[in-house]
Amino acid sequence: RPWVVLIPVVAGLLLLGAPFRHIRLGTPDISTLPAQAESRRGQELLKAQFPQLEGNTIVVVLHYPEGGGLTTARMRELYDLSRWLEKQPGITRVTSAASLDPRMTLDHYLQLAAAPRQLLPPAFQLALAQLVGPRVAVISAQTSFAEDSDAARALVRSIRAKHPPVDARMLVTGRTAYDIDFIAL
Repeated sequence: RPWVVLIPVVAGLLLLGAPFRHIRLGTPDISTLPAQAESRRGQELLKAQFPQLEGNTIVVVLHYPEGGGLTTARMRELYDLSRWLEKQPGITRVTSAASLDPRMTLDHYLQLAAAPRQLLPPAFQLALAQLVGPRVAVISAQTSFAEDSDAARALVRSIRAKHPPVDARMLVTGRTAYDIDFIAL
C-alpha cells in the first residue's frame, strides 16, 4: 500500500516546506544586525545625513587582451558604453574616463586620450589614474535600486547581456552582481 504512506509523507513535506515559498537568497546586509549595533547605527546615520552617498554601485570592468592604456579606440568604446549605461533604467550617475565632464563631447575625449598624460590638467591625470590602467578600464554606475532588489538584479543581467560591443572582456561586479553569482553557484 504505497499510497497510504506516500500521500501523508508528501503532504507533510509540503507543509514543512511552505515557509520557504517566499525565501529570498542573497548575502546579508547591515539590516541583519541588531538595531543597537554600532556599525548599523553608523550606517543608518550616514544614510539619513548624506543620502547622496547611499546607493547601489554597479562596477563594469573592461579587461583588454593587450596593454596599451587609453587609446582613442578604447576611449570611443568607453564613451559609447558610458552613454548607454546612463540611459538604462534606474541608473542615476556614471563615472568613467569618458564621463569626467558633462560639457565634453566625444571629440574632446578622443583628444584627451591622444594627449600625453603629463600634459593634462592634474584633475584629469588623477581621474584617469583611478579609472584606467594599461589593460583595464573601470566604469562605475550608481543606481537608485536597492542592492538586493529584483530591479537591481534585472539591471545587472541586462548590462551583462545587452551592452554595446567592446573589444575587451567585460565583467560586471558590485554587490548585486555578487548576489546573482553567489546564488547561481
